[in-house]
Amino acid sequence: MEFDLVKIILGIVVGVIAYFLKGVIEDIKTVKNLTFENKSGLELIKNDYQNKIDHITEKFDELKQTMNDLIKEIKELNKSWHKRN
Repeated sequence: MEFDLVKIILGIVVGVIAYFLKGVIEDIKTVKNLTFENKSGLELIKNDYQNKIDHITEKFDELKQTMNDLIKEIKELNKSWHKRN
């Protein structure tokens, strides 16, 4: 009789532990899924940021080249204007 009572108590304890363990495992799965989604979103943001930086760098290079061309033209115009006067 005592042995049966111990079995029942141990069965109840194991059931309670299993119930809470199931909840913890579900929470861990949820956190894992959210982590994967956040990681994917972060990679997307990093790529977008890098593309914008690359685009801005290209535009600054173009602007620098255009400024150099304008400076050359202004110098040439100044030379030709000084030759006329």
